[in-house]
Amino acid sequence: IIVPVIGPTIAVAGAVARPAIYELRGPASVDMAVAFAGGPIRVRGAQVVIGRIERSGIETFLRPAGSARVQGGDAVIVLGSAAGGATARVSLSGFVDNPGPRSLRSAPTVAALVGPSESLRDGTYRLTAVLRRIDPETGSPQLRLVALARELAGLSATPLRNLDELVILARDDIRFLNSPAVRAVVLGQPNPLPQCQALARLAERVRDGQAARFAAVTRGNLIVRDPVGRAALAQTATELGGAVRTTEALRRTELGTDSGCSPRFEADPDLLPFLLENAVSVTGAVQVPGAYPVAGPTDARTLVRAAEGPAVGVPIVSADVARARGGQPERIVLSTPDLVDLQAVLEPGDDLRLNAESGVFESAAVLLAGEVVRPGLYAIRKGDTLASLLARAGGLTELAYPYGAIFTRQSVKEAEQEGFRRSARELNNSLLALVSRTEGRTGTEGLQGAAALIQLIANAEPTGRVVVEADPRVLAIRPDLDIVLEPGDTLFVPKRPNYVLVLGDLLNPGAQQFVKDRKARDYIRAAGGALATADEGRAFLVLPNGTAVPLDSGPWRARRSVSPPPGSAIFVPKDLDPLRRLSIARDVATILGQVALSIATVGVLANSN
Repeated sequence: IIVPVIGPTIAVAGAVARPAIYELRGPASVDMAVAFAGGPIRVRGAQVVIGRIERSGIETFLRPAGSARVQGGDAVIVLGSAAGGATARVSLSGFVDNPGPRSLRSAPTVAALVGPSESLRDGTYRLTAVLRRIDPETGSPQLRLVALARELAGLSATPLRNLDELVILARDDIRFLNSPAVRAVVLGQPNPLPQCQALARLAERVRDGQAARFAAVTRGNLIVRDPVGRAALAQTATELGGAVRTTEALRRTELGTDSGCSPRFEADPDLLPFLLENAVSVTGAVQVPGAYPVAGPTDARTLVRAAEGPAVGVPIVSADVARARGGQPERIVLSTPDLVDLQAVLEPGDDLRLNAESGVFESAAVLLAGEVVRPGLYAIRKGDTLASLLARAGGLTELAYPYGAIFTRQSVKEAEQEGFRRSARELNNSLLALVSRTEGRTGTEGLQGAAALIQLIANAEPTGRVVVEADPRVLAIRPDLDIVLEPGDTLFVPKRPNYVLVLGDLLNPGAQQFVKDRKARDYIRAAGGALATADEGRAFLVLPNGTAVPLDSGPWRARRSVSPPPGSAIFVPKDLDPLRRLSIARDVATILGQVALSIATVGVLANSN
């Protein structure tokens, strides 16, 4: 007698005739599994739920169709009394594993309907839940909030009525509630996601003059530019050959999602404005500032935990509480890191802000590279200077060329980029005005050249370079030349070069070997001299430290007799005669000089490494 090993099994439980563990002998559907157990006890109204352990070890609950296949290890549960008939019924929906109707007799309270707190899914927003109720006199739906955590802890017990529906929220729903799209609508700006019904409903409420009800979501945020301005900027950049991104792509990038809309609020658009007007604003030194819906008076420490706790790495010294009903703001001094002194109770519409001491360190490091004794990333304290950082790094090596040090700063780069964009917009407007004024009499070649120059300016990549003194010996004598460091600064100290760059409209541009006391005119002559199309009157010299001096703005012989130091760049631009007929020739020439300076500087940086 051979007794084989048991094969895959399933468990069938609940309202069936023979609940037990059954062995699968081939593929089987949900209906077949229920039939194995003798069928459901109730002929009508039964619902089937499958509990399944995934490969990751997480248990999931499914509501399959009758023809869906079961797998080994599944638990098939038949809920025979879930429907509860047409009366005496409540329902559970939202971020839960087993949504659907329940018997009011089996779930008379919120806690009984939800079950133990351990049954809630990870990512559930436990501070509050929404109870939807039908008014018995008018038949209109009513929304109210219940403190879900208190209900499940037994601290309160909200009785349910017939046809009540409890909606469990997810933390993703709260994130959408604090998204840039919601803030833009509350501020009265155009809806960036018109396809979202919830945002359209919120926009209607804001247009009705009730925007103050939703202000909790905008207190801790700053919207610098409205969606219309962003669209205009994107369109201008596209016309000028800059960033080629559509307005919709820009909006999706800012929202961090491609779909944009929240399924929870799309299923019930009235939830979004209701939660906003019942929220407390939590700002300051917390992990996730924003608006958090609450069901009535709520402890301040609970709200801080809902915001994922205080910020890490900075001491919290006080908290400010501002009441929606008026009165002077309250200042609470905090003496311990666990916020035990934070005993305030807040209500919907109030504002809670945690105040932290100013941090000792800056938010980002500074990079030292090149001929530094100990190059690398360095964390900096507020107020640190370049001289103090170089001292921490051991100073410069014997091969260092501090006169050619390249110091870049992010804020300067952004300012340069904005300057290029502004110049491109101004030139573009001037070119359009010129075309409309001359009615086609302007030369086509000049207009094409101007358009190409505008595109070059719009696409120009700024360097963000700042002219600084990087020689520790000079800084020790002249501390007034020292610079205070900012997060993200970089310093590259090259080796002493042995060349001079000669660029521009020359017969043979390139790098030439540095010769002591050799003049600028000699370097230009060694490059074959200027071409017939060159504008020698606008030639300039870029020194290794990043400064530029014209070669012909003074006496010709005095300027051309300058001896460039090693690592310099001499630039002879092209003549702008084809554009001199345009009224914007002076502006074009100025911008071209700026772009040429950036190009020459980049050349120096690339060849100094």
